[in-house]
Parts: sequence; structure tokens; C-alpha cells
Amino acid sequence: MPYCITVAGDIQQCFPDFATARSDIQELRNQGQKPRLYYSTSFAHLGCEIDDNGVRIPDYTNMQWCDYAKLLPHFASSWSITDDELSNDRYRLVDVYAQLSGREYHLADMAYARGEITPKDLRVNTCLIRVIQGLMDPNDL
Repeated sequence: MPYCITVAGDIQQCFPDFATARSDIQELRNQGQKPRLYYSTSFAHLGCEIDDNGVRIPDYTNMQWCDYAKLLPHFASSWSITDDELSNDRYRLVDVYAQLSGREYHLADMAYARGEITPKDLRVNTCLIRVIQGLMDPNDL
């Protein structure tokens, strides 16, 4: 069965079709739980997480600087490290880490054009965004 629902990392149920899985997800949400839906054709792993419309949820989401800045107060702390190995004359690549619920996570990748103070490209960890929005349980990270 290709559609699996998990709650806090444990597989709750598997379904042969998307409509049934989607209905069950809504029921779990109405009970106050934070289920996640996965699609896979393998018995060995869950596959990729999908949203309520059946679209794959990416690991990282492109974001504007102003929206990213609004996320930072939700973390106990955050810090960045310049990736000297991958940076070059045109771009400076930066990894950002944050602490949430007592654990450290990779929050974002940033690419700065040399001499600029805001990143040209900013990709943020989608799972952390979903936890902050209340769509995902922090224990699922």
C-alpha cells in the first residue's frame, strides 16, 4: 500500500489510495494530532512526504529574507558558518543552524554574492518551518 500515515514517527496506517489516506489524515488532525503522509512503492522505506493535494513536500523551501527573519525568534539560538570549501570569488556560501526543543538542526543554506549583505539564494529547512507553524510535531524531526 503506497500511502502511509505517520504520527510522531510511528506508522499508523497504510492505504491503497490517496482519497482514503487524505480522509484519515483529516480525522487525525481533528483529534489534535499532527499526522504526516508519505508515498512510496517500496516496502523498505517510507518514500517522500506529500501534502494534502498529493504533491511532494521538498526538504528545503526557497524563501525571501524578510520572511526568513520572522522565523528566527522561534528558535532558542541560531548561528551561521561560512563554507570556505564551496565558496568562491563570486559567492560566499553559508550554513545556518538553529536550536529548537533543546536540539540543533540545519536551518538554512544561503548564497551571498560577494560584497552583498542579504543572500541571493536562501533555502530553509521545510520541516522546521512546519514545526513552527504547528503542522508537524517537533518529535518528528
